[in-house]
Amino acid sequence: MIPHPYFVQAMACLGCGLGPPSECSHIRLLTGGGTGLKPDEQYILPLCHRCHLELHRGDARFYAKLGIDVHAVASDLYACSGNLRVGNRVIAMARCAILLHQGE
Repeated sequence: MIPHPYFVQAMACLGCGLGPPSECSHIRLLTGGGTGLKPDEQYILPLCHRCHLELHRGDARFYAKLGIDVHAVASDLYACSGNLRVGNRVIAMARCAILLHQGE
């Protein structure tokens, strides 16, 4: 079984849908992570470099723009870690919800 971070990197970007490879982005809001402290692996999401940079300019603003429960997406990815078919479905469903939220 591949380590969870490598599994997440094999997913498309949650923010914009750009195909893999993605960067592992740690959710720091409400996960015990802070400056210099990375949360557990169960709190990582796939983001492209551009979206990852945007996230670091304002976590709460970036997550609000997505309009989804990013903690639930990270949890679903962690639960299916190693199963690329299911992981891709998790990201696809989350992307659909994001697009609906953004009115596209």
